[in-house]
Amino acid sequence: MVTRAPRLVGEARQAMAKELAGRYSQGASIRSLARESGRSYGLVQKLLREAGVEFRPRGGADPASPETKAERGTVTTPAGKSTAQQTDDQPDVEALRLAVETAVARAEKADRKARKAEKALRKLRRKGAGKSRRKEAKATLTKRRAKAEKADRKVRKARRRLNEAQHAAEHRQF
Repeated sequence: MVTRAPRLVGEARQAMAKELAGRYSQGASIRSLARESGRSYGLVQKLLREAGVEFRPRGGADPASPETKAERGTVTTPAGKSTAQQTDDQPDVEALRLAVETAVARAEKADRKARKAEKALRKLRRKGAGKSRRKEAKATLTKRRAKAEKADRKVRKARRRLNEAQHAAEHRQF
């Protein structure tokens, strides 16, 4: 049985709204805040609205991603605080390493899903499944392959940015 968190009222609600607003302003997404707090997306959004937060536009770069943090030169400490890492406009090498690791993990997951879709299509062909089921499986496979290719491009881009940052850091030392 799922246990529900107690209802937020009064000062506890205001305190949570203030805390979430601070984390959101540091770049955390509403989804990540909902996951961390154990509350629903809708409640977190409502609390942020109550706190008077100006919401970021949809789409574009994720401000909470390691890559974006590296560009801004900020690092999140274990306590959840964001600190400036570098004063010049050079990306943080450690944050870019984390971005590469994240991109690689996502690419591996996308590849696994594509292989699974290939296997499912082969199985349908062997069994002699109907045309509509095979067509649906083929469409799924096409989508999964496209996602895997996109994830691979992101890995290459993240590695390229890491290499550039490492190269720039080496030249700054001399």
